[in-house]
Amino acid sequence: MKKGHRKISVYAAIAIGFMLTILLGFLLLLLPISQQSDVSALDCLFISTSAVCVTGLCPIDISKDLTLFGQNILMLLIQVGGLGFAVIVVFILQTMSRTKFFSKTLVRESLGFKNSVSLNRILKYTLLSTFVLEFLGALVFFTRFIQLFPFSEAVHKAVFHSISAFNNAGFDLFSTSMTRFKDDPVVLINTSVLIILGGLGYIVYYDALMYKRRHFLTLHTKIVLMMTPILLVAGTILFKLTGGDSILVSFFHSASSRTAGFFASDFAAASTSAAFLTIILMFIGASPGSTGGGIKTTTFFTICLSATKIFNGKRPQIFNRRVSKESILKAFGLLSLALFVVTAGTFLLTITEDSSFLPLFFETVSAYATVGLTMGLTPKLSVCGKIIIILIMYIGRVGAITLISAIKPPADNIDRPEENVQIG
Repeated sequence: MKKGHRKISVYAAIAIGFMLTILLGFLLLLLPISQQSDVSALDCLFISTSAVCVTGLCPIDISKDLTLFGQNILMLLIQVGGLGFAVIVVFILQTMSRTKFFSKTLVRESLGFKNSVSLNRILKYTLLSTFVLEFLGALVFFTRFIQLFPFSEAVHKAVFHSISAFNNAGFDLFSTSMTRFKDDPVVLINTSVLIILGGLGYIVYYDALMYKRRHFLTLHTKIVLMMTPILLVAGTILFKLTGGDSILVSFFHSASSRTAGFFASDFAAASTSAAFLTIILMFIGASPGSTGGGIKTTTFFTICLSATKIFNGKRPQIFNRRVSKESILKAFGLLSLALFVVTAGTFLLTITEDSSFLPLFFETVSAYATVGLTMGLTPKLSVCGKIIIILIMYIGRVGAITLISAIKPPADNIDRPEENVQIG
């Protein structure tokens, strides 16, 4: 009897899709027309991975080593990586009236939407909100850049940095990120707003736009809208206390360090306390279904809420809603996987790199959380070190749970006896 072909899972499609997008970007960046000076193949792969994974770690100076064509390729990779390749592919299929059920599921899973949400609405709200916000951000940048650069260069820089900021990528065309604008509230606040909006997630946008019709917000959206300002305010205060920068720069770093990777002061010279605070914020990250990384704000909140209730036998609840057991188990599972990847990655870098522990730990968390901040280690990475960071960036963007779901064997569905294990 002939066996049928095993269908590829949605999770495997997401993992493979990101990989193919990275390879395409790698080939385009290898072209002579993309390079202003010689860039090695490994560095091209590193940059492509960092762009598609909207991380921002970069071993070269893209403003000097990539041509205008190369920079535009990078900008396109950031846009595709932020939206998710699935949205782009399915949008094309949708316009051709060839979208299949698998493709619809792929988009919903990629962005975190429920199956009940119409695919047309997902595409409409996702693409519209992205391009409108990026356009407005570019306009604000342009008002400042036109005072510093020729018209065409000001337009290019405005569009590039708006896309990079909204997609929480952290790539810049100034060689030293936003340090030259540390006293410029227009540039820093505009960048921060784009980062925050990009980090909220498309589910939140959809809920907000549907509020007039439904007259309620989901528990997910309420938690995101509660946690985002809490983390921003707490981060601003703590950066001010540990770094000694102005309130503006402290706020900027609070917004950027959770997922974007822009900086207005050199993190290589940051105090130990400021660096450790950055690691914590990077690890928490943005919100689900967004362009940001990390374990996500909702995961962090669910873990904290559960930890306060788990020992007295009460179910965690917030906003008159109980958090489901599935969400709690998934949150702790994601935390475990994240800690494993960060621990393993840091350990491997201690073997391959000649550096102290803090910059290595910082680099690993930055790569996993797709942030892009560095304590000066990225350009100094060895060949093995770059390969390790490439893998960590990929795992961080695709998601450890997605990767495990993509390769795990089918469940046996056997309900086995339950037994207690002594804990603690």
